[in-house]
Amino acid sequence: THPDCTPTRLRRDFEQVLKLECLATAPVGRSLPFNLGPDGLKVEAMTQSHGKPIARNITVAILVLVTLFLVGGGGWLIALGGSAYYLVAGLALAIITWLYARDRVASLWLYAVLLFATMAWGIWESGTDFWALTPRLDIWFVLGLWLVLPWASRRLSQSTAAKSLLSLGLVAVLALLGLSWFNDPQEVNGSLARAPS
Repeated sequence: THPDCTPTRLRRDFEQVLKLECLATAPVGRSLPFNLGPDGLKVEAMTQSHGKPIARNITVAILVLVTLFLVGGGGWLIALGGSAYYLVAGLALAIITWLYARDRVASLWLYAVLLFATMAWGIWESGTDFWALTPRLDIWFVLGLWLVLPWASRRLSQSTAAKSLLSLGLVAVLALLGLSWFNDPQEVNGSLARAPS
């Protein structure tokens, strides 16, 4: 028997051929459960986790909870004759959650737009009143800050520009709150007249 035709050698060569064929036909960007060696022929097995990152699952769960709260509370507020903002924001966040759960970078773009729109709405409703603006912007700031962190956006491809816009929105929120802190429209300056002696 030829030394290169032993069952063990043939089985090893057959496995390498299958792996190379899988490598050649795999979609671009898809991870494979093996690694092609530097000589172009050697294939070494490697482990691959098929589970979703914990941070991504936590992010989706939080977004879902906030969405339900906004949609439910916003609908109830409209029934009482209140603002429609919370329902609209809840529906927008539902779309963002759907996109994020599917690793779409559009989720960050849409969240940035929602953040800027929320700032405009807050100024329109409350002006530069710090205590009125804070409850309108705080949750959006915290969620936006979480979304731009590496572990929350790692699976989103080509997210640099979207993260930059969202980061700009977060800085704008801080600037607006800082401005409103030193410019309270409810503050009344003056002095009391001294009573005659």
